[in-house]
Amino acid sequence: MTDSPDITEVKECFRASDDAKLLDAFQRFIASDKWPTSCHKWGEENAEELSAFIQHIVPLLPVSTPVDVVGELCRNYMLGLAQVPQSIDITAKVFVDFWNRKRAEEDDNAVSFLSVMLTHPDGDYVAETARNAVGLADQLGIDKAKDTKSC
Repeated sequence: MTDSPDITEVKECFRASDDAKLLDAFQRFIASDKWPTSCHKWGEENAEELSAFIQHIVPLLPVSTPVDVVGELCRNYMLGLAQVPQSIDITAKVFVDFWNRKRAEEDDNAVSFLSVMLTHPDGDYVAETARNAVGLADQLGIDKAKDTKSC
């Protein structure tokens, strides 16, 4: 079985160190239902190269990339890449680094939205409600103590 044109293009762009073309090729590649199988096969053929690819591509991915895509890439470390030294540590780092970037952008959007709500004249209980938004109270500059407004 030969590589699909998509995985071949991804490999070529990766080997050429052309990040712009690599990102474009990868985004087209993941549109195929067969991309996880192609990655697994690549790992069976050259585990070190696939590991290097995953560690290179994930930081390039836009935060709009579904977490499932990164998770699927990381699952290779528990399958074909298990023999790569420190594979589980590598996959955890790759996944957490992506999540932190994604979360940071999503947090910024949430902070921006809730900041507007906090200043709205009809937002009597916005601060109380926003305190429940995990990790956002400090960013919003609101006290985590219970709202003292009377009913």
